Amino acid sequence: MPLQNFLGDLKVREAAKPLITLLKEGKQSFQGENDIITALGDIEDTEASDIIAGYLTSNDDNRRILAQKALDKLGWVYKTDEQITYYLVAKRDWTALQSRHDSAVPYLVKILQSGKETPKLMRHIIRVLGDIRDLSAVDPFEGVS
Repeated sequence: MPLQNFLGDLKVREAAKPLITLLKEGKQSFQGENDIITALGDIEDTEASDIIAGYLTSNDDNRRILAQKALDKLGWVYKTDEQITYYLVAKRDWTALQSRHDSAVPYLVKILQSGKETPKLMRHIIRVLGDIRDLSAVDPFEGVS
């Protein structure tokens, strides 16, 4: 068991600051960063919220889901439309995304344009955009076959 997970399981609050520092340094392996994100959620130190929220826009869907779950444990409150959109995508809360209407559209389009998502996730996002019925979501894809 990695040390980060052990500390998270014990909810050792003193470990939060060093773990946050490790994430900020960006020198951990991919799995190491994932373990730290999980541990910070388990420790429930809200000081980790901002750095974990930054992982909502990761190119890796599993990492976004880890960040979303950790943020749930922290009682996180979003600060921007971009954050809540990526959070809701990670959570797979399609109904809540539809209720965001215009504020979610540019970020959902950005996710689709990245071309890095699974076909299943892309279908869900396309369905949400269709339900929102915002024509601005169509413009970036005109001429694409």
